[in-house]
Amino acid sequence: MWSELLYIEIMKLKRSFIVWLIFVVAITAVTLSYISLHLNSVYNYIPVTWYELLKGNLVYLNLLFASPVFSLVTSYIFVREYHDHVIYQLFSYPVSRVKIIVSKLLVIILFIMVTMLLSFLLTMVLGSIVIGEYQSTVPIHGFFKIYVYSIFLQLSIVPISMLLSIWKKSIVYPVSITVVGLVIVFFILGESYDSYFPWSAPTRVVFELIGTKALNVDIVHPVIMLATVFVVTLVPSIFLFRYLDNFDWTGK
Repeated sequence: MWSELLYIEIMKLKRSFIVWLIFVVAITAVTLSYISLHLNSVYNYIPVTWYELLKGNLVYLNLLFASPVFSLVTSYIFVREYHDHVIYQLFSYPVSRVKIIVSKLLVIILFIMVTMLLSFLLTMVLGSIVIGEYQSTVPIHGFFKIYVYSIFLQLSIVPISMLLSIWKKSIVYPVSITVVGLVIVFFILGESYDSYFPWSAPTRVVFELIGTKALNVDIVHPVIMLATVFVVTLVPSIFLFRYLDNFDWTGK
């Protein structure tokens, strides 16, 4: 049953623009990372290194692209069926709504995972072309682990968009709030309290893991905060999705 639900959810996205976002995000993050390093090498004579290329890609992914793109993907997966007027047909099937929402969440996890790992792979390919032979002094396995950790860090704030999508049945609300959150991040990132803001906490953890320890932040604090956000927003998301027929949550 789980495999069938997951397959159905993936097939719904087969011809969607959402699939192309994986490639757009991965390619753009790698490209921006290299361009910034190349310009730095041209004007400041600082050579492009494997370490800086991998680090830059991680920062661009987590700081600029991950939260708005994954919010858009989450909203699309949950809202599309309302707009197509097939949601209640879906609910009429002899399948638990909890299983339906979990299957959708699994697709989102798969999307995040493929995006992160593809970006890592593209960075390695680009580095081989523009830098040359891989330098054994660069902790490649350590960087790969950070890419994997980034999957879970970004997943932790996905239920925020889930909750807003199910509640408002619109892509506008979750994406708008995420964009506002991202704007706030640019003002508070680097402050001692940025570890406690959902949209800056993942980037703060990544900064600490790659060695940017200007504030010497204990990553336990943002990790606990993100885990709390995940649970606190996922539980009401499941509740709303499960009892959607019995209550009017639209706010109209």
